[in-house]
Amino acid sequence: MDIEGIVESIKQVVKQRSGKYLKDIQVDILRGTLNNEQYRRIARLTHVTEDTIKKEVSLLWRLLSEVFGEKVTKFNIKEVFMRSPSSVYLVTSNTREDWADAPDVSFFLGRETDLNILKQWVIQDRCRLLTIVGLPGKGKTSLTVKLAQEIGGDFQGIIWRSLLNSLSIQDLIKDWILFLSHQENIDLPERLDQQINLLISYLKQHRYLLILDNVETILAMRATKCRIVLR
Repeated sequence: MDIEGIVESIKQVVKQRSGKYLKDIQVDILRGTLNNEQYRRIARLTHVTEDTIKKEVSLLWRLLSEVFGEKVTKFNIKEVFMRSPSSVYLVTSNTREDWADAPDVSFFLGRETDLNILKQWVIQDRCRLLTIVGLPGKGKTSLTVKLAQEIGGDFQGIIWRSLLNSLSIQDLIKDWILFLSHQENIDLPERLDQQINLLISYLKQHRYLLILDNVETILAMRATKCRIVLR
């Protein structure tokens, strides 16, 4: 398992066992530690002070020690994780993902408050439809990708699609159905309403996260219960 795989798996273990989420800075520390980087370099890469890193390091190792049931340090984190029974389950997880042309958010910074609000709406409040709106350049796309990465373990699959190139509703529905049916349902109903009913039937059987980026290119955004505005 590579470093990114270990990082993502540890995040899931923490969420499953404690109900908490690692902060972005803690994820950066974890990744840097697994790459044998010094705290000073991690601080430079994440644009924070060494004192901030040391404070978060203390909180991180304390949390991971509680989660794994033994003392965790920068010297043994990988070994502790690999000994954990949960690592076997997470390595063999069969979550299906199709990110298409989603951007890379490896160095996502800021928006932590917005991210936590969105996590609560999806995971705790079980909000089924969520919209993120804001002026161009406010980071809607990056925030959505980061959110999906953080909560992906709570879903059986993730599908990301951008409507920037005006993908038709018919093509979009067909695309989703093929993904959900593992490419088995080739003979789709001719009428759009029948295709939508088929899509709904799949979603009733499985918990999938469907993400539409740039949806404003095809329709005006209506108010929804779970709606966040980036400013």
